[in-house]
Amino acid sequence: MIDTLKWFGWMIATGLLAALLLQRSCMNSPNSAAFTIHDTIRIPGDSQLYLEQDTILKPYKIYFKDSVPKIDTEDVIKNYFASRVYYDTIKARNVTAVIKDSMSGNKIASRKVLIENTRDLHVTMLQTKPVNKVFIGGFLGYSFGNALPVAGISISLVTRKDALYFYEYDAIGRTNTIGASWKIHFTKNQ
Repeated sequence: MIDTLKWFGWMIATGLLAALLLQRSCMNSPNSAAFTIHDTIRIPGDSQLYLEQDTILKPYKIYFKDSVPKIDTEDVIKNYFASRVYYDTIKARNVTAVIKDSMSGNKIASRKVLIENTRDLHVTMLQTKPVNKVFIGGFLGYSFGNALPVAGISISLVTRKDALYFYEYDAIGRTNTIGASWKIHFTKNQ
């Protein structure tokens, strides 16, 4: 009976070693189990408004009154050369624009358009489907109870639901071990 278990353990160890050495020839393409997830991430707009243009526009038509009432010439000249600044804000779906017009001499002296980007950024992430995974490996150690070294081969299976099943064979101590582990999920309290 013991010889049968010994041969059984050596056959499993040899099979697992052969699978380990030949695993590169059996690999699929890395993207075969992948799928695409579209996710929207909100990125805040730029922290400052950017200068877009600076133009000076001339009026198309000038209208003059036929009769001129009594006018204070000094006030007219002050008013003519005074500089006035007007702001206009335009909000579109993805852009906020501020138009700054400077008026002097009965015309637009300068115009500046400041633009802020407020669009969302769409990110495509590549994630893999949950699949069963098989791992093969070995172990080395020391048994303090027997004062003997420990060495062997192991095979593990991780399922789609994050459960771990494993088998280990200790070639020196001639022991077989099987076991299972399950993932513990911790949730965040918000």
